[in-house]
Amino acid sequence: MTHTILENLKKKTLKSHCSYYVGCVGFDKNFNFVGSSINQPRLHKEGGGVHAELNLLKKFGPRIKHILLCRLGKSGKFRPIHPCKNCRKVLDKMGIRVIMIEGEKD
Repeated sequence: MTHTILENLKKKTLKSHCSYYVGCVGFDKNFNFVGSSINQPRLHKEGGGVHAELNLLKKFGPRIKHILLCRLGKSGKFRPIHPCKNCRKVLDKMGIRVIMIEGEKD
């Protein structure tokens, strides 16, 4: 994993309009970059939203085999993250490996 991928992921993730800044990068089976995504708020209700992992799958579908997942604090530092139960279920069903960037606890 290169420094450039992490820096680009941080920049994109900080563009999220949600309370939690979550972003991910998708790779194919050979770890070639496929695309990236961030979480997005739902417009029809408060709270919740479209998770970055599912947003990525919606855009790039079955080409994704590995996901690099991160959450950032407002300061831009990495924070702990794990896929939610529903995302984990979808990712496991599709055989997608998730690599989480672990950060400092608040």
